[in-house]
Amino acid sequence: MLKALLNPAIVLLAFTGPVSAGADIKEQQANQMAKALGKEACPLLHQKQRSKGFDAEQFTFTHRSKLDDADRTYILFRVPCWLAAYNQGDAYVLFDSYGEVKIVPFAVPSYEVTYTGDGYEKVASINVTGYRSKWSIVFSNFDTSTLEISEFNKSRGLGDAFTTGVWRFENGDFVLKTYSVDGSYDGQAEAKTIVNFEAPQ
Repeated sequence: MLKALLNPAIVLLAFTGPVSAGADIKEQQANQMAKALGKEACPLLHQKQRSKGFDAEQFTFTHRSKLDDADRTYILFRVPCWLAAYNQGDAYVLFDSYGEVKIVPFAVPSYEVTYTGDGYEKVASINVTGYRSKWSIVFSNFDTSTLEISEFNKSRGLGDAFTTGVWRFENGDFVLKTYSVDGSYDGQAEAKTIVNFEAPQ
């Protein structure tokens, strides 16, 4: 997994192809790129027989970046990569009309949660310590009207502790806009927004 994460350019160059290729071919390329992340990162694609109900999902949209003279057509695949007790992780592969293909990286904050008392019911503070990227997100959804990918990642099955994120498509990339954390294991869903690039400056 570590080698794949350190060499995204290799994954990109190995599968570059035109967006005009057939739908089945593009889906195969998307699956191959996600599989190239490694067995640890995308175990569902390394099974001898793929589990039913975990096929890649395709979305088509247009977008004009600041440097474009006209709209580009993009095809986005959501590729199921892994399944755990109460979460499912997906990778995303993006094709554009200029022949560029890439796995979508997702920027996320690194943070520390401190608690009041001996348990984990009451959060004292959540502090952002930096940023990192990851190749798959959990219980994700792509909204074709807003061009946003969202995530809901449960910290335990009850769903009272979790994180959420929103990434919007801008100028050829999915850019982190908001990220929220509920770090309290108290039976209630009350998240705190720790990253908000939508707030007025």
